[in-house]
Amino acid sequence: RTVSTDGPHNREGLKSHHLADGCNYLFQSGKEYDGIFPVWDWQKIPGTTVAQTGDFESRPHIHGTTDFVGGASDGTYGVATFDLNRETVSAHKSWFFFDREYVCLGAAIQSPSQSPIFTTLNQCHLNGDVFVNGQAVDQGDHALQNVESIHHDNVAYIFPETSDLHLRNNTQTGSWHDINNQYDQTTLSQNIFSLWIDHGIQPNKSQYAYIVAPNLPKIDLPLYTQRHGIQILQNTSQIQAVHHANQRITGAVFYEPGDLQISREITIAVNHPCALIMRDNSLTLSNPKNEMLTVAVTLTRGDSVETFVFELPDGLDAGKSVTQEI
Repeated sequence: RTVSTDGPHNREGLKSHHLADGCNYLFQSGKEYDGIFPVWDWQKIPGTTVAQTGDFESRPHIHGTTDFVGGASDGTYGVATFDLNRETVSAHKSWFFFDREYVCLGAAIQSPSQSPIFTTLNQCHLNGDVFVNGQAVDQGDHALQNVESIHHDNVAYIFPETSDLHLRNNTQTGSWHDINNQYDQTTLSQNIFSLWIDHGIQPNKSQYAYIVAPNLPKIDLPLYTQRHGIQILQNTSQIQAVHHANQRITGAVFYEPGDLQISREITIAVNHPCALIMRDNSLTLSNPKNEMLTVAVTLTRGDSVETFVFELPDGLDAGKSVTQEI
């Protein structure tokens, strides 16, 4: 139902192909990406999962091929989801937003491409030292193994399961002419922080999971890591779900009917794909397909079993979240 970025009319926007593919920017000062674009690696746009082909010749002005793209919000907390199917890459990508952090999940990452598939966590201006598992690293290109945390510019990237990552905290070069032929070809250089996950060539059901905690001083990182309360309940092609134990909030994306065990005593089941937030005494649902839908939600709490029916709207309100007290 949407179209990606405009085609390269007047030789502008020559590398904008992946701007509509799930980008996830993080602003604290507002200067993180200021003037970065001539030196940006446009196949490593933050948040995206992209085949590193180096090819920008294909037409960017194209319709999406999936319709399960949207999110749910109860007015304070949110879940966003994106069924990615772009050229040779498919994936289920979801984001879960809480008070102190947000959680990024990817599952069912597949591609027949002969180029490696990367998920980029961030690519912004380098601002100070980069710490890997608490230790500062020199500027350069780094292939990292068994990473538990990365800290840069007062932002922590935390991995519930140790991960292998690529880090570039180094100089990148380029020109405005590369992305807009109306400008000159003067080569510019900037120091850039770039962090990505390499899913390899022709991945089959690859996945990722990481937590982003902005405005977190490095000195507070060890204690935060022990006490953040984030539990990844499921990260599969069927369900992506996160429970925040400290805030007593569960966010879930059901790509198909199914049930999700939140704790030993609490299980939630739905009879249609949907996005969901359960918080205290409320339950919020939406239909990311932006269509009218009736969803039955069965909530089991110990010996208590209750069913709640949600009438999700159509028309101008299609995709809007509906909240019920439970």
